[in-house]
Amino acid sequence: MNLFYWNVRGFGNSDTKIALKKFYLSHKPSVIFMAEPMIPFAQVPSWYWRSIGVTNFCTNVRDGLMPNLWALWGSDITTSIIFVSSQCISLELTWQQSTIYTAAIYASNSHITRRQLWADLTTLQGGFQGPWLFLGDFNTVLGAHEKRGRNPPLRASCFDCKLD
Repeated sequence: MNLFYWNVRGFGNSDTKIALKKFYLSHKPSVIFMAEPMIPFAQVPSWYWRSIGVTNFCTNVRDGLMPNLWALWGSDITTSIIFVSSQCISLELTWQQSTIYTAAIYASNSHITRRQLWADLTTLQGGFQGPWLFLGDFNTVLGAHEKRGRNPPLRASCFDCKLD
């Protein structure tokens, strides 16, 4: 099973669609997660998805805002959508008699909003026993060395991702 996460930063141009098609046809990922497509999913014609083998999809829900996380997969993998929020899409994937759980993340830049993501992920992991894969853009920084700009990051946001 191959999973692919791409922070595409815009899927509205033909060069990006060609790049995804070439990648998909050469690597045959089971699931593709795309962050920041910056266009409505319906704007991509269904013939394009069929041309690369995508038959199913899920987008996140952002209370009146355009979805910024898409999950795409074909018919070669059994998939159940187990959770969707403004910051993640979680799937149960069954392939070759094995089940794994995955959560694709595109976290908020706000460390306060991210707290809900951490709570959701903790609840999910406790509710679905088995191997988990968490992947994506967590939008956290360990310190000022990881941040651009003049102002240092908030100390509280740096502690968000510290491991003990």
